[in-house]
Amino acid sequence: MHGRDDAWQRITRHALVLLGGGTVSAIFALGTLSITARALLPVTFGALAIAQAYALLVERAGTFQSWQTLIRFGAIAREAGDDAAFRGLIRFGYHLDVAGGLVGAVGGVLIGALAGHALGWTAETRTMAIVYAASVLFRISGTSLAVLRLHDRFDQTAIARACAGLVRLVGSGIAALLHADVGTFALIWMLGDLIPSAVMFVCARRALTDARHTRATDAPLSLAAVRARYPELLGMFWTTNLHSTVKIVARDADVLVAGIIGGPAVAGVVRIARQIGSAMGQLSDPLMQAIYPEMSSAAAAHRTATVRALVVRAGLWGASAGAAIVVTLWFVAPTVLTLAAGAEYVVGAPALLAYAIAQALSLATLAVSPALLSLGRARESFIALCVATGVYVLALFPAIRAMGASGAGWALVLFQLCWGLMATRTLLRATLPEADKGVDDDVHPPQSTSSQLETRAA
Repeated sequence: MHGRDDAWQRITRHALVLLGGGTVSAIFALGTLSITARALLPVTFGALAIAQAYALLVERAGTFQSWQTLIRFGAIAREAGDDAAFRGLIRFGYHLDVAGGLVGAVGGVLIGALAGHALGWTAETRTMAIVYAASVLFRISGTSLAVLRLHDRFDQTAIARACAGLVRLVGSGIAALLHADVGTFALIWMLGDLIPSAVMFVCARRALTDARHTRATDAPLSLAAVRARYPELLGMFWTTNLHSTVKIVARDADVLVAGIIGGPAVAGVVRIARQIGSAMGQLSDPLMQAIYPEMSSAAAAHRTATVRALVVRAGLWGASAGAAIVVTLWFVAPTVLTLAAGAEYVVGAPALLAYAIAQALSLATLAVSPALLSLGRARESFIALCVATGVYVLALFPAIRAMGASGAGWALVLFQLCWGLMATRTLLRATLPEADKGVDDDVHPPQSTSSQLETRAA
C-alpha cells in the first residue's frame, strides 16, 4: 500500500507541474479561438477549422507515434540498468520520427491536393490544408516526449506547450488588430504548432546529456539488436500507431464531416463547441501523461495491484470533475459561447453540452488506456477502439444530418460509452487479484525480459 501511495504522490507532483502548463495552454487556446472567431466571418473561420482538422489528421495518422512504446520498453531497460539498450531505443525512436514525418508530409500534401477538389473545398481552404500538412515534417516529437517523461522533466514539456499557446494568442491578437486575412491566421496557428517540437527536442538532448547517456563508453545497441532484445517492440509500436490512427477519427473527423454535410459555418460551430466542451480534457492530459510512466514502471516490476489502484484513483477524480463541468454548462452554455466566440455561435449551445458529456465520460476512464498499454494489452485496447470508432462513424453522418452540430457531440458520447465499457472490462480481467498471483507469486522461476512481457500479454 505504501508503494501505491508513493506512486500516486509522484504522479500528483508531475501532474500538478503539467497542470500548471496545461491550464495556461488551455486559457491561451480559448483566447486564441475567441479572437480568431470574432475576427473572421463564421464561414471563413470554418474553413480554417477544416484545414487544421485535416492537418491534425495527417499528423496523427501519417506519422509514427513512438513515445508510448519507448516509455514502456525504456522503463524496462532502465529497470534492468541496461544503458546500451536504453540508448539504442532512443536512437530507434528518432529514426522512426524522421521517417514518419517524411511520410506524413508527402502524403498529406498529395492527398490534400486531390481530396480538396473532391470535397468541394475552396482554393483558399485547399492551400491552407496543404501548407499545414507540409509542416508535419517539423512537428515530430514522439521520442523527445518519451525522453522527457522517463527523466521526470515534466516541467519542460509544460513550458514548451505554454510558449506555443502564447505565440498563437499574441500572433492572433496582432492579426486581428491589423484586420489580416484568414491565411495569416493559419500561418500563426501553424507556427504555434511547430514550437513544442523544437523546444522538446532541445530539452530531450539536454536531459540525455545530463544523465550521461550521450557520454557513455559502451555503444548503443544497433537497431537490429534493439529489435532482437525486445521482440515485442515492433508489435506494440504498430499496434499503438494503429490505435492513434483510429483514435484521431473520433477527435477530428467531426469537423471534416460537418464541413462536408453542413459547410464551413457548421464546421466552425462544431470546432468551437468541441474546443470549449473538451477544455477539461486539456487539463486532464497532464494526469494521463504523468500516470503512464509510473504505470509502466509498476507493470515492469509486476505490480498489477498498483496499476489497478492508480486507475481507480484517477477515475474517481475524473468522474467528479466531469460531472461538475456538465452541471455547470447545463445552465450557462449560451453565455459561455457568447463570451468566448460571439453571439453568432450561441446556436452551438446543445453541441457544447453534448461535447461536455462526452468529455465527462472520457475523464472517468482517463487512466484505462495507459493502464492497458503498460500491462501489454495494447491489442485488446485497439480492438475496443476499433469497435467504438466503427459505431461512431456509423452514427456521425446521420446524427449531423438530423441534429446539426449537436449531432457530432452525441455521436462522440456514443463512442465514449462503447470504448469505456469494453476497455474497462478488459482491464478488470487483466488486473483481478487472481491475475496478480499469476505474475507475482514466487512459484514462478525468474524469466527473461522477453518472457516476462509475453507472460503479461498472454
